[in-house]
Amino acid sequence: MTTLLDQVISAVQRGALVLTANRRLYRHLRAGYAARMQQEGRAVWATPEIYPFDGWLVRCLDLLGEGWRLLSVAQQHHLWEENLLRASRGTALELMNVEKITETAVRAHNLLSDYDLALPEYGLTDDQQAFAAWRRAYQAHCQTHELLDQGGLAQYIVRALAKGDLAAPAEVLLAGFDQLPPGAQALSRQIGALGGRCHAARLASGPGGEVIRFAAADERDEATAMARWVRHQLERGATSIGVVVPDLQRR
Repeated sequence: MTTLLDQVISAVQRGALVLTANRRLYRHLRAGYAARMQQEGRAVWATPEIYPFDGWLVRCLDLLGEGWRLLSVAQQHHLWEENLLRASRGTALELMNVEKITETAVRAHNLLSDYDLALPEYGLTDDQQAFAAWRRAYQAHCQTHELLDQGGLAQYIVRALAKGDLAAPAEVLLAGFDQLPPGAQALSRQIGALGGRCHAARLASGPGGEVIRFAAADERDEATAMARWVRHQLERGATSIGVVVPDLQRR
């Protein structure tokens, strides 16, 4: 089976759009494409249509001339927090941890928006009713000021493709997705409805690796051992080394 890079190069040369699951894979494939072009002796080549999925959605919004509408993560949280503070003023909810509730509410709202779902009007618990009211107020504010957020961006772009406001690509190759997010699923269905093809890259099965478990005394010991392991790999000629740090921002 061909490698992921081979599939991407073949797709790009057919004129396909390649969308990656994250920016790391996007950078890797762009760099790999450039290296392959250099190996073939080319001095100049067209920029390949390879983008991270989220970045492509933002690019589409810019093509529509509506990039100014998109809220940043910080702006969205600020609007939700202000909304919650207004709604809770003078009630028992005033004692809640607004920052924590805001974070949870934003995640729930983005998930509903990504799936293009609305809450039912009946059968909700008190907490769910409160969230529904907060969400209606937030959505009303966004509608009044013509604002969009990341949660609803994929569905907005899919609707723009359906209406013909954006030119739909004839072929889309999805790379690096363990499971397609709802926005990518909606995009795939829409591309198919418009007569195009949206498919996932096939992952080649490589040789088996070696798994070792190491128990460190503490975080400092763990970091030191990791750094020594990386240096050892570099001295052995490794050119690509990955280190996963779940709490990288703190550490």
